Amino acid sequence: LSLTAALFRAEKDNARVPDPTNAVLNVLAGDFRVDGLELGAVGHITDAWQIQAGYAYLDSSVITSAAGAAPVGSPLMNTPKHTVTAWTTYNFGGGWEIGGGGRYVSSQFTQNVPPIKTVPGFFTADAMARYTFSQKLSVQLNVNNVFDKYYYDQLHFFHVVPAEGRTALLSVNLNY
Repeated sequence: LSLTAALFRAEKDNARVPDPTNAVLNVLAGDFRVDGLELGAVGHITDAWQIQAGYAYLDSSVITSAAGAAPVGSPLMNTPKHTVTAWTTYNFGGGWEIGGGGRYVSSQFTQNVPPIKTVPGFFTADAMARYTFSQKLSVQLNVNNVFDKYYYDQLHFFHVVPAEGRTALLSVNLNY
């Protein structure tokens, strides 16, 4: 079992903020900060069963700003406060392995100036199955977003881009 933890502070000086004289342009006049905690665990429960899990907490804020931009103290856009991930695989032997896991992301700001806009948090689940014929050949099926959850993948100031729905990927892996 491997456990990790990190406390951190990330600072960005001269961040882009809306130009106070022309809202369609940006100027380099903001200072942003994110204080965070990241926890992780990776290991084997048995020789055949592996787990990976992680948690991140992000406390973001605008430190300095310009007129018309997000006020000082506002949370940053595209920065969820909580993120949780988990993945597990089990090797049954005889070439068969399955896996599954999920990801939770809390709500995020898409606009941190009035009118304030947010997108809701979401949970997605993924699954995989693999059959290994030999050291050189395997076939794997991955199903992402198993429950076809509608959520936003890319967040921009004036628009959002939905994530892809349920997706199945079949791959043949050749190792030489």
